Amino acid sequence: MKAVQPAQDDRTLQRPARPRLLTLPEQIAEQLAQEIVDQTLKPGERLKEVALCGQFRVSRAPIREALRLLESRGLVQIASRRGVRVTQLSAQEVDDLYEIRASLLGLAARRVALRRDGQFLAAASALVQRLRQFASHPAYGRYFDATYALSNLIAQAAGSPRLAALVFSFSQQVARYTRLSLQAVERRRKSLQLWERLARAIEARQPDAAEAAMRDLVFGSRDRVRATLKKAGDLRVVD
Repeated sequence: MKAVQPAQDDRTLQRPARPRLLTLPEQIAEQLAQEIVDQTLKPGERLKEVALCGQFRVSRAPIREALRLLESRGLVQIASRRGVRVTQLSAQEVDDLYEIRASLLGLAARRVALRRDGQFLAAASALVQRLRQFASHPAYGRYFDATYALSNLIAQAAGSPRLAALVFSFSQQVARYTRLSLQAVERRRKSLQLWERLARAIEARQPDAAEAAMRDLVFGSRDRVRATLKKAGDLRVVD
């Protein structure tokens, strides 16, 4: 099997901690999910079982289970006779996913502000500093990594494993589109301002302000995603 790369840089904070080792299908699903988020596997691209068996040096059984896991996360679509393809969001789906994400992360930000944990503040401060470092940098993927890590850090620090799991379940579905929307320097600078506003609200223990800042972040991302994908002709407008 192709070796699964260990987490690097900000990715160690991107996912809620797992209490067990991943099964083989889960390892394959994680690697394919990362390739989808990174746009190595693009929306609409077909995934062929035979090719994946060769890539990971495994039989079809773990590949099929991995693909079912990706389908449950909304990252691929499995259709009889048409095979497996990376999903492509419609305008309505973009709105739905980001509205749900705004509600979940808004609640998480509110809870984090009420808790105001010192360990969280230190970790968040380090990640906000990384945002400042890459806000105007050509490597927009590094900026995205930090925002993704921050979002999941907030979900983990809210004190509810169920809430964290829900946030993560939507994270990968929107991550590839959010990453694409952060290519523009002006969008990253605006995003940085909102993250700094959120950090100040949490440090000041202002739950209403923290929730509002997080919702503004998510909806700002949604609007940019729609504009970016429409411009590229990659968004199926069905509404």
